[in-house]
Amino acid sequence: MRRESASNAQPRVLYASSLVSAETFSALFSRAGTKPSLAAQKYHSLMTRGFALNDAKITALSAPPVSRVTSARRFVSLPDEMHDGVTYRYLPIIRLPGIKHLFVFLGAFFFAFRFLGGDGYAVCDGLNIAISSGVRAAARLRKRPCVAIVTDVPEILAGGKTRTAAINTREMAKFDGYVLLTEAMNTLVNPNNRPYLVAEGQVDASLSVRENRLSDKRREKTVLYAGMLHAQYGVVTLAKAFLRVQNPDARLVFYGDGDAADALRTIAEQDARIEMRGVADNATVVKEEFLATLLVNPRPSGEAFTAYSFPSKNLEYMVSGTPVLTTKLSGMPREYDAYAFLFADESMEGMVKTLEETLSLSREDLHEKGLLAKAFVLENKSNKTQAARVMTLLKEIEAGTGGTNA
Repeated sequence: MRRESASNAQPRVLYASSLVSAETFSALFSRAGTKPSLAAQKYHSLMTRGFALNDAKITALSAPPVSRVTSARRFVSLPDEMHDGVTYRYLPIIRLPGIKHLFVFLGAFFFAFRFLGGDGYAVCDGLNIAISSGVRAAARLRKRPCVAIVTDVPEILAGGKTRTAAINTREMAKFDGYVLLTEAMNTLVNPNNRPYLVAEGQVDASLSVRENRLSDKRREKTVLYAGMLHAQYGVVTLAKAFLRVQNPDARLVFYGDGDAADALRTIAEQDARIEMRGVADNATVVKEEFLATLLVNPRPSGEAFTAYSFPSKNLEYMVSGTPVLTTKLSGMPREYDAYAFLFADESMEGMVKTLEETLSLSREDLHEKGLLAKAFVLENKSNKTQAARVMTLLKEIEAGTGGTNA
């Protein structure tokens, strides 16, 4: 892999995942009762557009996330597309047991073998076994660098040491390099000590032009949570703590749904300051994030899995320019601490104390904290910045100089 590409050539990147364009996602799944992961689509969309912002010729090779729970169609064949500088090439999907993954593997292999001839780099969603295995096999034959983006640890994702998790772990160990969400992941997914970097997520660089103005904020000091309303995420403790906050002008707003929704509705009935707004589209939630006073993430930090995950919610919150109050999660690099308010004590009493202290600050001080956080993530964690780091890793692997572990 020491062969050098021409220094003045536009880099060519093949990005293998389940990403489809926003238009195609809507066409395929707008009426589906169960939709594929929006978080995965957002992550890969931001990263591919980040490569485009770095003047890479980026091709998103996709195995569309069609399954028996998301679509009744047994055969899906989609035309090529181009959006925001990203070319989408879709592999045909035959939704038959034992056949689907084989066809994806073969389709990915032959496409990647053609694409990587002469030059080109490969980036794969490491958790998508079929497409990443096909691309990785082609990259090996072509002697081209192939790195895996790892957004979860297979064993944790599967809920234990399952056969599928074991296969995923074994296959993941075969890449030339890794892009990890947290440092702790490295010992579990990179047993061969290949080059890697930690990129805990990214924000949309285009949001730099969207202003967060203090004059637009709601009159009440509004604390907002948007996401899954699961008890394990600390939302019930947060709501109970808010009942004891001695501030008549404060509000706590929840967007989302989950196993704690009924418990939260019962708590909200006790206090008119707490609002349950259910599930809303992303545009509505983002608008409300800009209008809120404080965005909160109460996820407990004591769970073992937090070392292997990064709360993408915190990045989404920060780029809005509204200040963030969060727990001190182990998977969150400590560089973020200066740009967020932190729950020093995650007990109910500790949350009450932190909420009251934070809400007692002036609107101007709160707003300034939010703007500083926005500037920090746009400068250091934008999709353009993170894609540039991945591009550097690929080039270092190609040159045989290793990778950065920063």
